[in-house]
Amino acid sequence: MRPTRQPFHIPFRAGAIAQAVRVPPNVDPARALDALRLPPFRGVIVMHGGAGGMSPEDVGTVRRALIAGLAPVAQQSRLLIIDGGTRAGAMQAMGDARAAVGGTYPLLGVCPAGAVSYPGGPAPSEERAPLDAGHTHFLLVEGDQFGVESALLVGLLRASGKPAAALIVNGGEIVERELAAHLEGGSPVVVLGGSGRLADQLADPASETRAALPAAAHLDTIDVNDPAALRARLARLFDQPPGSGTS
Repeated sequence: MRPTRQPFHIPFRAGAIAQAVRVPPNVDPARALDALRLPPFRGVIVMHGGAGGMSPEDVGTVRRALIAGLAPVAQQSRLLIIDGGTRAGAMQAMGDARAAVGGTYPLLGVCPAGAVSYPGGPAPSEERAPLDAGHTHFLLVEGDQFGVESALLVGLLRASGKPAAALIVNGGEIVERELAAHLEGGSPVVVLGGSGRLADQLADPASETRAALPAAAHLDTIDVNDPAALRARLARLFDQPPGSGTS
């Protein structure tokens, strides 16, 4: 297994500076976390979300849910949030949510190094998605196609040994494969129903997608328009009083 490279900084506009490390696809997830030198955190949420396939309306709905539901819990419980890191869809909404609550918790993006652009790195192009400046850290996985980062994204859920859960927001084929890996490993999974596409199929007990899941699969489904329920579920997972945060 090849080692991680030395950390480097990404200088976004408005003074935001993110720390990044380039890693091979088969990197040990715990080693990748160590290379980032993250600030202390008490738990982990890995958000698997849609990107360019999300409608603007769905992005806005998800942004509101994350601002009122996930971001306040992440701030108070000092969670590490991990997602795909690009300025698109659910990841863009997550970056915006952290900024909206004045978040100081770490927000880590995991994405293919050859498919993204960022200040001081590859220039923007039609083939490259820009990284989201609302993220504080990045793991850039060697590869040119989205999906090469999936194994690491899934593996990071348990890498720290701290309480952890996966969150499914919208999503397509790649997210469906990542969900299957979480279910196989027995990880807690929360689905944000009403966020569109895969998440809505999973939230529908009569859908073919739901019927195709393993018999033992358990999904917690929460409506995207009920951020209080999302806060309460996360509170149970991370031992925070359910009433905490904003409404």
